[in-house]
Amino acid sequence: MILTAGLFGLASNLDTWILALAWGLKGVRLQVGEWLVISGVTTGATWLALMLGAAAEGLLAPDTAGMLGALVLVAMGLWTVLDWLQSLGRTEDIPSSPESALSCVPLAAALAVNNSGMGVAAGVAGLAPLPVALVNLAITLLALWTGLAMGRRAEGTWLGRYGMPLSGLLLVLLGAVELL
Repeated sequence: MILTAGLFGLASNLDTWILALAWGLKGVRLQVGEWLVISGVTTGATWLALMLGAAAEGLLAPDTAGMLGALVLVAMGLWTVLDWLQSLGRTEDIPSSPESALSCVPLAAALAVNNSGMGVAAGVAGLAPLPVALVNLAITLLALWTGLAMGRRAEGTWLGRYGMPLSGLLLVLLGAVELL
């Protein structure tokens, strides 16, 4: 359970880490309220998605639900890797630094969309919503902290360039672990 919760948290927060890394490169410093909004909104949406997936799991035969959820995670991971391959050579705009905690809400909602799809699939696969959401909260805070810190110290890292396919591969691994 700890392994799968950790894999889920890592896969669902690499985009948060990459954003924080980019902000760190720009010298952005987040206020406590901004940290709380980003982590709270994404974790709340993740928990709701996990609950929805867990409820859907109850409507399916146990073996079918677990396999379906795991296969959706694998498919989402492969889709993420393919999307990254298609985006090679294109540049992306880095969202501007937040001006207030309230201005973080749309950004947090965008990050939460990513977590929501994974959360439903993980819930169907049988991951426990509350522990996974709490692990996700911790990893979200860690992703913000390490991304900002590393961004301030570096011009970029291999993880910044390869975070998207790594997130996809983590989803494939999570799905594979759940299939076993």
